[in-house]
Amino acid sequence: MAAFTHDGDAKAGLVGRLDQLEGLLAKELAYVPRKLWMALRLATIATIGTAVVAICHVSGDLGTYLVWFVVSTSPTMRLGRAARIVALEGAFLVCSLIASRALAETPWLMLLSVFAFMGCSTYVSIANNFGPAGLLMQVVSLASFYEVAFAPHQIGWTAAGSFAATAISFAIVVLFDDLLWPDPAGPRLRESLAASIAHERWRLVEAVKFYLGSRSTRAPSKSTWSSDLATHLALLDRVIDEGVSARDHTIFLGAITRVERIHLEVDRLVLAATRDISVTIRTMLRPEIEAAVEALATVLQEMAYEAPTVMLTSAAISTAAQTARLRLDALAQRQAEVRPVYIGVAAATEVANFAAFGECLATLTRLVERPLDEPTRMITSSPPVGVMSESKTTLQQNLVRHSLKVGFCTVLGYIAGLSTQRPEMSVILTTIVITALPTYGAAVRKMILRIVGATLGGLFCLAAIIIVTPNFETVSAYVAAVFLVFYISAYSSLSSGQIAYAGSQIGTTFALMFGGLSPATDVYGPLWRLWGILLGTLIVMIIFLFLWPDYAGDSLLPKLRLVIREALALMPGRPAAKSEQGVEASSLLVMNTLREILEIADDAQLEGRRSTIDHDNVVQAAGTLRRIANRLGTIAIARINTSIGQLDDATVRVRQAVFEILARRLDAWLAFYEAYGHSLKRATPVQLPNLTSRDEIQRGVDKLSTRLEANGYALIDSWSVEQRRVILSELESLQRLEYLMWELDRYLAGIVRTGPMALDQVVPVPGV
Repeated sequence: MAAFTHDGDAKAGLVGRLDQLEGLLAKELAYVPRKLWMALRLATIATIGTAVVAICHVSGDLGTYLVWFVVSTSPTMRLGRAARIVALEGAFLVCSLIASRALAETPWLMLLSVFAFMGCSTYVSIANNFGPAGLLMQVVSLASFYEVAFAPHQIGWTAAGSFAATAISFAIVVLFDDLLWPDPAGPRLRESLAASIAHERWRLVEAVKFYLGSRSTRAPSKSTWSSDLATHLALLDRVIDEGVSARDHTIFLGAITRVERIHLEVDRLVLAATRDISVTIRTMLRPEIEAAVEALATVLQEMAYEAPTVMLTSAAISTAAQTARLRLDALAQRQAEVRPVYIGVAAATEVANFAAFGECLATLTRLVERPLDEPTRMITSSPPVGVMSESKTTLQQNLVRHSLKVGFCTVLGYIAGLSTQRPEMSVILTTIVITALPTYGAAVRKMILRIVGATLGGLFCLAAIIIVTPNFETVSAYVAAVFLVFYISAYSSLSSGQIAYAGSQIGTTFALMFGGLSPATDVYGPLWRLWGILLGTLIVMIIFLFLWPDYAGDSLLPKLRLVIREALALMPGRPAAKSEQGVEASSLLVMNTLREILEIADDAQLEGRRSTIDHDNVVQAAGTLRRIANRLGTIAIARINTSIGQLDDATVRVRQAVFEILARRLDAWLAFYEAYGHSLKRATPVQLPNLTSRDEIQRGVDKLSTRLEANGYALIDSWSVEQRRVILSELESLQRLEYLMWELDRYLAGIVRTGPMALDQVVPVPGV
């Protein structure tokens, strides 16, 4: 009987996952007019590029593949950036040609050369954030190392063909981006944020309907697939590549973080709303709950409507947000009135469930009622070299380990490919370069999506070979076939990060297998390439997932320490806070690193129980650290630019003491995460810091406020308007920092899943 029940649960779980997958695909592939237009643009550029490569009689098997790779992965391209990438690729090709031709007769030295090339190029590419351009250089260079074993006297022509295809591709992309059909990523990111907010609004409304007894509709489920964080971060990377200002970068990052935090809170609310328990409390408070949720939905609708047209930052709380706060306060007041009635009849599980539901509403209200912090004023477009080199030094060990693993996988793939004596198996190396990512979760996601995309692309290729080749002889038929597959691939790749890579791989695999605009009759070549993709993925799986895994938690440690360290550097009196350039450098470094932390959080979500960190708390901590850094940076800039009047010694000491308390708390968390060293896996968990209560900061801020307000602000009465504005703005920031530090304590304490204490043992969680 027990076994039967277990089988039934397993089947129910499988059905649930299939339903989630079906819902995901329906959402991602739904009809969206803008996606159709954007897919048309990408397919048109790729088809024209393929035609130009064919007209120019470019040699080599990678021509169409390189065209699609450049078109599908490149952000808005400018002539200068394209010229630099092409020139750097030429240098890579020359070095690989010399090395491969010189070592063709010495296999062991060739293997060592492949290992060294991949290890060094991976390190340089990641350290300098080359992105897709770095992958492109590695792919074309590895082709020389592989093909020298089959046609040593032709590798020069093959390399020249690859270089020509890349140059043509970038030229066409620059032409379309600058003149013919521009499509900047900034508006796309705003629209994506708006769509995410609208989706969360729908989930909120539907969950509350279900919670209040409307069981006729199915409540939205909590699923990691529903998060749009990966999509937003990918678009943000494109926006940065296009040269967005540092201020706009910071605002976009804040907006992305807030949308993800809203998603997490709606997830928690869905869980609370879908529990099958009695309805005593919610029936008593139904009108107030409906009013509060209606006000919240209005705020989210307002945010979604404004997101595509404004920069997502504001100086004042909107009227709708104020209404939401009033409705929530009315709900809390009504709850206090009826509590004596329901406390005697409601079960403990129902009371706890309603408390969780109410806390979610309160958190959502806090997230939507406060505008995004105005970022610290930036002076130049990039931080000084010294600060950046410090960050690279901090992250060096993890990066070196990852580069060594990539080099080792490449050598294994190189040996496996040569042993088959098939030139098509060079795709093993390409697969390894693309799927070997720094964290366990990212590698899993990439491998699954590459296998799915490669399988679909292989089927499209075989269909084209079977249908087009024997029945059509004109070039227009092959252009139509290539355009159709590229269009399907482009439309799928414009979905969220959950399936976008699989969509782009449809076009990639088709381009590798089918070739250009000429008849393709060899069925075995495409099958060998498909087998090469699977074999390359298997090699990465063995090394990166089983023998030498790097989990997101280990990648998070140096980045989290770096952000806390830079936040400390923005404290008054610290070196970075003494000059505008220092404040700017630390602020930019914090923002760039927080973007990487959000990517790690997304990877941790895919690791499931294997992960040593909690995805939700990482996202929440990233958002709070961003706000803390902005507040401290603003205080530092104000102190640098404005010399305030004289304060008495007691007030100076109180003012300094508040910042010392804040610094001690950050120092305590920095020491906590430094104690883990390079890995969160320890035999003895690190003890959480022995922090004092939240009241310590509150008392210091209240004492400073009392001294400044004494006798009608007599202490600063003789100051200029600008000086008074600066000191009162600093006081307001300290009052906000008091809450943010308390919030940060909660989230930092909950990041490490192996911690020795529960979160509510460290910092009390307020009731609703």
